[in-house]
Amino acid sequence: MKPQTLKRVIKRHLNLQAKWQNQKFKALVDSGATKNHISPVAIKKMGLPHRQKQNPYPLVTISGDPILYKDSIIYFKTGLIQLQVKGQKIVISFNVLLLGKDKTVLGMPFL
Repeated sequence: MKPQTLKRVIKRHLNLQAKWQNQKFKALVDSGATKNHISPVAIKKMGLPHRQKQNPYPLVTISGDPILYKDSIIYFKTGLIQLQVKGQKIVISFNVLLLGKDKTVLGMPFL
């Protein structure tokens, strides 16, 4: 068996196939994320309903330090929506956030 290298470990991610109405998408499962996030690109592509948060807040690390990634303020959220993940129906909401490659992140509320 080959020894593990950091490069090989980083490439492993838990992505799940999810479906909202008839639209399928991949979602990254992140046990370190305290919320569920979805990108504005995914919101627009799927036509997900969303609204402005009453109390926008900044993203911070576990130690409370601000995350300086683009505009890391959470201004928008989806309402509760029903997704199908691995054949199971779940009701979930997302905060809207500029994301990188992964357009949807399922955090602790999903887990």
